Amino acid sequence: MVPRLSSIGRQAAEQALAGFTTAPAYAASHESVAGRVRVGYRADLSVFTQDPVRTGPADLPDLPVVLTVVDGRVRHRSPEV
Repeated sequence: MVPRLSSIGRQAAEQALAGFTTAPAYAASHESVAGRVRVGYRADLSVFTQDPVRTGPADLPDLPVVLTVVDGRVRHRSPEV
């Protein structure tokens, strides 16, 4: 079972996630093609075994990555997938 974060902890986690997704796309003036998982956007993403927003900060470095997609191409796929 994944522990639930308080609303303050969840808000901080969502801000941190935005710091790696929407904020850099905006800073590079690419917000219309990157920074979100949407149809027509560049497909650069990682899939983890658990929701990083609901995972405690101390556990994030050890969160296994099961899939990585860069520019629409699968670059890493865990054997479990």
